[in-house]
Amino acid sequence: MNVMSFSEYGNEFYRDAYIPDIKEKGKPFPLMAPTYSDIDGRVDVKKLATLVEFFAKRKHGIIVVLNYGTTFTGAFDDVETVCETLGPIFKANGLSNIKRNVYSNHKVDEDERNGFWIHVDGAYGGAYLPYLDRYYENKKTNPTEVIDKVVNEKGEVAEYTVKDIPDIDFIKYPEICSTVTSGHKSPGAPWPCGVFMTKHKYQLYPPSSPMYIGSMDSTLSGSRNALSPIILWEYLSVNSDKKLEENSHKCFELARDLEKKIRAIIVEKNKKNPQLKLEVYRAPFSLSLVMSRLKKSIIDKYTLADQDLYDKDGSNKRSFNHLYVMEHMIANSKLAENFLKDVAEQYSFDDELVDLTEQAFPHLCEDIEYRQKRKKHFKFGHGK
Repeated sequence: MNVMSFSEYGNEFYRDAYIPDIKEKGKPFPLMAPTYSDIDGRVDVKKLATLVEFFAKRKHGIIVVLNYGTTFTGAFDDVETVCETLGPIFKANGLSNIKRNVYSNHKVDEDERNGFWIHVDGAYGGAYLPYLDRYYENKKTNPTEVIDKVVNEKGEVAEYTVKDIPDIDFIKYPEICSTVTSGHKSPGAPWPCGVFMTKHKYQLYPPSSPMYIGSMDSTLSGSRNALSPIILWEYLSVNSDKKLEENSHKCFELARDLEKKIRAIIVEKNKKNPQLKLEVYRAPFSLSLVMSRLKKSIIDKYTLADQDLYDKDGSNKRSFNHLYVMEHMIANSKLAENFLKDVAEQYSFDDELVDLTEQAFPHLCEDIEYRQKRKKHFKFGHGK
């Protein structure tokens, strides 16, 4: 699309601007929108609003991409609060219901558009969270009942109720323009496939007519495969809504249980060796368990994704794996049990192996340069 990010555009045209809590005068714009946490990446709504208002006042079109289950942490942005906060900003700055003349076939038509686009990326949560919400709704659960507790980076426990479950509703939140979910992630498909949804009025006309299809088509470049829709249709046709709701709840329960047990293992390991700083984290309502990097044999055994995260100033690199709870783990309870058993073993984490090497070769650890480059030059934990 060749669209400049707010950071690129701001650094080119508004380098000397001052934005409270976001940018000092003469300093560069941040690369990403401000977040509450370095780990889960949920957008800071108040600071996002400040950033959006800065560009909206200068009549720039606004594109906001919110997360509804991020790929690594499974974190959810507060879609409802974002829409309620940004809506008045768009309206106050003339970015809502803009009337314009459209010239087509030698005639002029009046068209009404918005100068903003809010897209909700439901990579993992789009096909999970709505069913979890309906599970509690159909159970007539009290909206104020606490159903999730998570521990943040500071060790503080935060409680979340039924009414805190994030929602995607094109009618309730008209600011939402589009959303997408990955069918290969949830409910699951053998190969990548995505489901994109937008309002009918935003569909491009006329649809293309690829020769090899022989009919009108509105997908990108007519590119699609016939098997992905069949697989998703088969799954939805043999599983009732009630079954999907129950499966979502079972996955949610398993994720909470695994977090609790992994945290107990990590607390015990950190207690035995105070120099260790092993971590585990789960975002609210998330099925993703983020933990300090495990040794390679465990990563390979369970095909775990890994990622390096940094503090906001770019320092303090930390390496993590994530385990994402999916429906096959409900059917195969041994999978979770075996994983917990492997994690509980001695030297299951990469940092434990680094510490073990330091104990075996203390003379090397006196070398400061060695300490700084140990993970670069030595592949600790890359064997069994």
